[in-house]
Parts: sequence; structure tokens; C-alpha cells
Amino acid sequence: MLVAWMSAGSLGMMVARFNKKLGKGRTMCGKELWFVGAHPVLGCLLMILSLLQPLGAVLRCGPQHPRLIDSSQNQWLLKVMGGFVGWEALYFLLSDLDLRWNQNNDGLFLLGNLAFLVALLVGIGMS
Repeated sequence: MLVAWMSAGSLGMMVARFNKKLGKGRTMCGKELWFVGAHPVLGCLLMILSLLQPLGAVLRCGPQHPRLIDSSQNQWLLKVMGGFVGWEALYFLLSDLDLRWNQNNDGLFLLGNLAFLVALLVGIGMS
């Protein structure tokens, strides 16, 4: 579920908000070109990952298990997720300003999200 929401979900939201002007006026099957390109791919990826979530819930350890990730002394999970939320907010604000100057940085957004995803998964693996 982390992969679904930290990459595909938030990337889809940013693409929908900031890429509407790409290919403006060009349509395919009666829909804007940006929508046709981004929506099916990200939507299908998000749905597949979301449908796998119940399997992860069944295989999850109990709340008293000694290897539960939020029981660490340094609270790394809270720090990584706080950094992720800060990154999303910063990117949103910068992209909103960038929208006024007609530039795109979707690759940067994906790399930032993937950095926090990797940090979170490495932390889970090490705890």
C-alpha cells in the first residue's frame, strides 16, 4: 500500500493538476490527451496495488510483535512520513508557482517520492 499511495496515487494527483495544459486542445477518443496518457496507466497500477492490500493485511504481524516498525526508539517512521508530507507540500507549492511559468518537473516529483518510499522500506527491512 505504501508503493500505491506514495508513488502512483500522489503522482496521479499532481499530473492531473499540473499537466492539463500539455497538449491543450488535442483529444483522443473525446478526452484531453494528458488524461488519456496518465489516467489509465496510473489508475490501473493503483487499483492492482490496492487489491493486493488485503493479502498484506492477512500476512501482517500482530500489534505486540517485537519486529513491529513503530516500536523503535528513534521514531524513524514518524520522521520519514513527516518528511514525505513536507516534500509533498513543498512540491505542490513550487509546482503551483511553476504552473505560472509554464515549466514541468514531474520527474523530480517522482524521484522525491521514490526517495521517501525507499527510506521507508529500508527502515522497515532493518527494524
